[in-house]
Amino acid sequence: MSLPPILRIPTGRRPRAASPAAAFTVVELLVSVTILTLVLTLLLGVVSRVSNLWSLSSARIDAFQNARFAFQTLSRQLSRATLNPYLGYDNDANPQRYLRKSELKFFCGPAGADQAPGQAHCGTALFFIAPAGRTDEPASYGALESLLNVCGYYVDFTTDPDRPPHVASSPHRYRLMQRVRQTEHLAMESADNTPWYLWKDPENHSLAENIIALIIRPQDPAATPADLTVDYRYDSALNATASPQPPHANRLPPVLALTLIAIDEASARRLDDGAREPTLIANLLRNRFALASEYEKDLEDVRAGLDGAGISCRIFSGSIPIREATR
Repeated sequence: MSLPPILRIPTGRRPRAASPAAAFTVVELLVSVTILTLVLTLLLGVVSRVSNLWSLSSARIDAFQNARFAFQTLSRQLSRATLNPYLGYDNDANPQRYLRKSELKFFCGPAGADQAPGQAHCGTALFFIAPAGRTDEPASYGALESLLNVCGYYVDFTTDPDRPPHVASSPHRYRLMQRVRQTEHLAMESADNTPWYLWKDPENHSLAENIIALIIRPQDPAATPADLTVDYRYDSALNATASPQPPHANRLPPVLALTLIAIDEASARRLDDGAREPTLIANLLRNRFALASEYEKDLEDVRAGLDGAGISCRIFSGSIPIREATR
């Protein structure tokens, strides 16, 4: 009897068993995961480092933006300083010689010395006359942009004079202060012989925070050395009637070399000691910028001291030609 076709066993070669499907072993998977983890770790480290660098750079740009603005503002105002000098007789009743005269004045000298305002050892206090257009009656005279004003700049360690009334307090910081005397109160003499750059109820503003030093060097590029003073002092009214008349009498310096030293807010917060001046900054600046011939050394010493203490700083410097002095 023959078997049904479905049960019939084919003759010839026997069928081979199917080979198992190709696959990764456990060891291969572990090696792959390890390599991937290392690559991702390195990639995340690079991304984090770039992100931190970007954030730090942005923060530093923002931190010194006000200092840069202050430097530009002061440079612009200095370039417009005026004395309007003229030649006149030494004595109208009995004239003997001509003198260079002026009703206006220019003064710079160490801050905190000789009644000059500002924090001692924070560089120079500077006062001059410029057409700033500031008036007590802006509604009537605001369009007269060439009105003369006394303008003063110096560094002080103080709270913010522009603090809004609703803000309870502001931290003590080194600030570049701007003092302005309106046209209506412009006067070069006082009844009690008070220096002309000191007056009651001045209009004070903080031009920029965290400016630890302002250094002004009166210069004449045609002279050797270029510095016109030994100790940063320049007073256009000093010995102005002497015979012979000194070169600086009633005359503006041709160039003012301007330097601002700024630190960032993060460093200022780290140094914050309430109303007391930070010891580190005070010690770095003390006995500096006393002699113009030591300017480069003093500046480098301050920079090195700030860097060594981990204080982020920026130095802004430039030479400002005085328009009237070069005419």
